[in-house]
Amino acid sequence: MRFFWLFFACAMASGYTFAQTNYAYATFADTRIINGQSVEHNSKGQLKYIISHRFGAINSGAYNQFGLDQATMRMGLDYGVHKRLTVGFGRSTFEKTVNLSAKAKLFYQKEGEENFPVSISYYQSTTRRTLNFPDDLPYPESARWAFAHQLLIGRKFSEKLSLQVMPSVLHLNLVELNEDQNTLYSAGFAGRYQVSYAVAIIAEAYYTPLYQNSQLENHSLAIGVDIKTKGHVFQLHLSNTQGMTEKFFISQTGGNWKDGTVYFGFNISRDFQIAGRTY
Repeated sequence: MRFFWLFFACAMASGYTFAQTNYAYATFADTRIINGQSVEHNSKGQLKYIISHRFGAINSGAYNQFGLDQATMRMGLDYGVHKRLTVGFGRSTFEKTVNLSAKAKLFYQKEGEENFPVSISYYQSTTRRTLNFPDDLPYPESARWAFAHQLLIGRKFSEKLSLQVMPSVLHLNLVELNEDQNTLYSAGFAGRYQVSYAVAIIAEAYYTPLYQNSQLENHSLAIGVDIKTKGHVFQLHLSNTQGMTEKFFISQTGGNWKDGTVYFGFNISRDFQIAGRTY
C-alpha cells in the first residue's frame, strides 16, 4: 500500500510538471545582436553599459593600419525598468548623434500549457544629430531628428540555433532630394549559432529597397562572434556600416563587401544590478 501511494505521488508530480509552461531564455547572448537589437531585455533594476567601436575601412591600406587609425564610437546605457521594459540613452561620435530608446516585451516564447512559438518585442528609437550643419544651410531644428520603429520576432530553435526577423520603419525628417522618401521600410534578419558554452557565431542583415532614398547605397550586412563571460559580453565583428543606430545602418550603409569597404568593430557590455537585488 505504501508503494502504491508513492507511485501515485510521483505520477501526479510528473503530470504537474508536463502541464507547466517552459519559457525560452537566452535566445541571444545580449540585448544587441551586432548593430541592431535582439529580443533580449535587461532584468528589472539592471543597468547595462555598452561601449561600441567601428574602425575605418579595411581596404584603406597599411598607411591607416587597415582602418585602425580611423574610428567612431558610441557609449550607451540601458536600464531595466521592468522585466518587460528597457529604456536606453546613447551618444555616438558619428554625426555627434544622441538617441533615446525603449523596448517592450510583448510576448515570450513558451512551450507547454500556454504554447507560443516566438518571442516578440517592440523597439522605438529617437535620434538627434548634434553636428552643426554648414552655415549656408539654415535647416530648422526638426531637420535633426529621425525616428525608428521595429518589431523584433525571434525564436530559439535549440540550445545552439536562434533566428530573428525585424520588420522596421524609419522616418527621416531631413532627406537629400525632393524625390526621396522620408519614411523608409526595411526588413532585418539575424541568427546565432552557439559553438561552445561561451562562444557563438552571429550574423545580421537589413534589406532596405534602394529606390526609397538617394542615400541608400547598399544593404547592411554584419557577421561576428559573441564571447560571453560572467557579467560581460564581447562582440567582435565585420560590417559594411559605421553607424551604430537605426538611422545609419538602415538608411546610410556606404560600405560594400565586394570591394572591401568593410569595417572591423566591437561591442562590449557590462551589467550592473543596481535595484531589486535580493540577498
